[in-house]
Amino acid sequence: MGNLFDELKKAKLVDEKRARRLAHEQRVEHQKKGGDKAQDEEARARQAEFEKRRKEEALDHRRTERDRQEQLREKERHAELIQLVASRALGREAEGRQRWHFEAEGGSLPFLPVNGASAKRLEAGELAIVRDPGRSYPSYVLVTRDIALRLKREFPGTVRFLNGA
Repeated sequence: MGNLFDELKKAKLVDEKRARRLAHEQRVEHQKKGGDKAQDEEARARQAEFEKRRKEEALDHRRTERDRQEQLREKERHAELIQLVASRALGREAEGRQRWHFEAEGGSLPFLPVNGASAKRLEAGELAIVRDPGRSYPSYVLVTRDIALRLKREFPGTVRFLNGA
């Protein structure tokens, strides 16, 4: 206290009488608050509040990081399924003159041109028609049953026809 008052006195902002009165007022105020015990309680309360805020921030950070990791895993799973469909989809060897109709998302009935062998495998449930998750527009491909079941688990709306499932 003396240091601040000494500086104020040197700067001629406070005279001796005013400095003593301010010091007295501070002592009285300190006693009204409960003295050193009250200051200790205030410090403990501030410390407890700080710790509480720090724990909440850490919890929020962990939640945010967990959500980010979950989104990253979801993106990786999606990319893996896109790659799986792209690499294992039946291409030209399954095409033919026969039209295989199925129900699309909007209720429309598009078709895929398939050959006789592919049609029999579709009827038997060995093949399935899925929406290609790697395309932004509706594109449908033939895949094997195991891939279709995996897609059905991960992204249920992508499987458009799977007999026996």
